[in-house]
Amino acid sequence: YLVAAKWYRLAANQGHAEAQYQLAWLYDRGKGVTQNFNTAAMWYLKAAEQGDELAQRRLGAMYCFGVGVQQDNIESAGWYRKAAEQGDELSRACQIAVEGGPSAPYELATQGQVDDREAMQWLEMAAKRSERNAQYELGRRFYLGRSVEKNYENAAKWFRMAAEQGHADAQHQIGAMYSLGWGVTQDYKVAFEWHKLSAKQGNRDAQYWLGGSYSLGKGVIEDHAEAARWYQAAAEQGNVDAQYELGMLFYGGNGVEQNYTEAAMWFHNAAKQSEDDGDESAQYMLGMLFYCGKGVERDIGKSITWIRKSAEQGHSDAQLMLASCHSRGDGVSIDYVEAAKWYQYAALQNVLEAQFELGKMHEFGKGVVLDYAIAFKWYYLAASGEVIDDPDYVRVWNLFDPSRYSLANAAISRDRVASILSSTDLQRAQDMLDDYREVMRLKDAEMRSLLARI
Repeated sequence: YLVAAKWYRLAANQGHAEAQYQLAWLYDRGKGVTQNFNTAAMWYLKAAEQGDELAQRRLGAMYCFGVGVQQDNIESAGWYRKAAEQGDELSRACQIAVEGGPSAPYELATQGQVDDREAMQWLEMAAKRSERNAQYELGRRFYLGRSVEKNYENAAKWFRMAAEQGHADAQHQIGAMYSLGWGVTQDYKVAFEWHKLSAKQGNRDAQYWLGGSYSLGKGVIEDHAEAARWYQAAAEQGNVDAQYELGMLFYGGNGVEQNYTEAAMWFHNAAKQSEDDGDESAQYMLGMLFYCGKGVERDIGKSITWIRKSAEQGHSDAQLMLASCHSRGDGVSIDYVEAAKWYQYAALQNVLEAQFELGKMHEFGKGVVLDYAIAFKWYYLAASGEVIDDPDYVRVWNLFDPSRYSLANAAISRDRVASILSSTDLQRAQDMLDDYREVMRLKDAEMRSLLARI
């Protein structure tokens, strides 16, 4: 670029229009020269006056957005018109956008005719003309970091402006930002009001969030019947999360009359219709209903099919259930190696029962190498956790022997193995525990980073 700038300058000073345009472009983009919009505008003008249509179009843009020159819509339209008269269709569209109504710049920005940088400029023009679709699109771009640095404060500003004009998607987005405290001070009541406005316009995602607000009592008095009503509205429009939550309400009889058949239907809808491989939580619950014969005819084969789909997507309880089935030969052949694999997946997600079972497998060499140090590690972790008791959830161990795992049993097993470990193996176990904690720390940091990018 540096060498190109040198030769373009020599030709441009001799009145070569193409060279003047190319030199202007280098100053415009800061390629081979220090970026300078004023100098760029000067060279574009020289080329444009000689009839260069690309220079005329770019000069039209600079006057339109006040870049390198004073903003002037009349000058902008004039240069666009000159380029259009030479057959440049994009300049014709830009001229219409400058001279037309609020929606004209928005349409130009979203039809793929201009690059991302210029699209942002057209969107801002439309947004400042109170075009709500442009305001929403600007908010979305700042929210996602598309063509601009991610900025939740700017996203919230544009979403709010569009929302105040009744844009349903914007109302949902600003509601979500108030709920999460992203770009605004967290306020569940404000979030609830925005979601309610959007939900009443039929936005299925807002209906789902509204159901969650009623279900959790965030921003409104807890009301499971209202939660069910809004979850159903969203579920009937295909919102996967709402289908799962509605299934859970029917399963537990919260806000609706308990009905396992209805629960199974909604779990099935969510389990099969995702863009990827289906909702893993719905797949797990559907699999457990087939296992227990609740709301559906008992079918171990279908149960394993759905549970495996869920486990393969990383659902920890599904992984635990699949491991248990392989270790007992329940619906599948006994396979301790396969059982150990799924216990390991679940154990790495801090499922205490899986950690306990993995400890046993290493203590007795079932499906894995017999290794007391590894057994100690898993027993130690299983004894150090917190037991989760959720009556509305089908916990795997509740189906079998609840006394099989407990913090006390894990502690007894830990101490039993510790008593036969050499000092070297005990140190090795401690090193493995330290490694595990570091992996979990990095995993938590990665998850926090991922959430920040969503």
